Amino acid sequence: MLVRPIAFAFCLSLLAASSAFAQWGYDAPMAPPMDMSALIGRQVGLQAWGDQMVRDVARKYYDDVQIFRQQTGYTGPMPSPVSTAQLQQSVRALQGQYGRNNAAWHDQSRRTTAAMDRYAVEAIRGQGSFINSMTGQTVVLPWGPNSYMQGSHGQFAPGANPNGASGMFVPSYGW
Repeated sequence: MLVRPIAFAFCLSLLAASSAFAQWGYDAPMAPPMDMSALIGRQVGLQAWGDQMVRDVARKYYDDVQIFRQQTGYTGPMPSPVSTAQLQQSVRALQGQYGRNNAAWHDQSRRTTAAMDRYAVEAIRGQGSFINSMTGQTVVLPWGPNSYMQGSHGQFAPGANPNGASGMFVPSYGW
């Protein structure tokens, strides 16, 4: 009669497992699906409105062409409502804007790279940029007393210049 206690233990384990799953939310009812009908209806309405606007403009152009033909008797092909000069001006403006956008993107990329480089040097490596007054080059030195002195041969040493303020360097942040 060992089967009954094993079956009872098995049933208890199933009951415990199902209550644990319920506690964790595994058998919780699903959230109702999102109702997108209002958004889809709005999009359909906007598409219909745009289509109607295009039809209205085409109808107006067609009517104007018919009036022009009745008044002049001209039956040949009609010229485009956009002149060559207007089209060229539009293309030039578009190309100019593309150029400005590309220049702005390159400038932003350069600034982002410079900021990452500054962070890597100053925050991660604990170094600062100092400008060598003799050569004009930027020198990267460890942070220390926040100032360096430069000797007559261009070497740097931490600390203040004992001869006064000349030759004193403070970090240059490049701004």
